[in-house]
Amino acid sequence: MRKVVAFPTRDGENLEKHFGHSDKFVLYTIENGEIKSKEILDAPEPAHGAAAKFLKEKGVDVVVTGHIGSTVFDAVKANGGEFILGIEGKIEELIKKFLNNTLTCKGKEYVHVYTTHCHK
Repeated sequence: MRKVVAFPTRDGENLEKHFGHSDKFVLYTIENGEIKSKEILDAPEPAHGAAAKFLKEKGVDVVVTGHIGSTVFDAVKANGGEFILGIEGKIEELIKKFLNNTLTCKGKEYVHVYTTHCHK
C-alpha cells in the first residue's frame, strides 16, 4: 500500500506548529511500511485554495500538523486527505512514529474555525 505523508515546515527539520505558517513541505512516500522517497518542496503562494490544490496534486494522503485553519482542513478532507493533528517535534522522529503506528491525532480542537474576515 502506498501513502504520501506531508509535514509542513519552515526549516525542513521541525514540524511547523501551525500549517498556515509553513513555507515548505516535507513529503514522504511510504510503500509497504517503508520510506521510498523524501522530498522538500516549497509551499504554494498563499491564496484561497492553493494549499489544498497543491497537496492534491502531490498525491498527499495524510497531513501531519499542529494546528490548521478550517478552510484548508475542509478542502483537504473533501479531496480524501486525512489529518494527524496536535503534533509537534522533529520530522525525522515523527515519520518513525508514523511508520510504527504510534503517531496519533490529538483531536479536532486543533482545527481553527474562522468565521469573520476583515479586509482593509
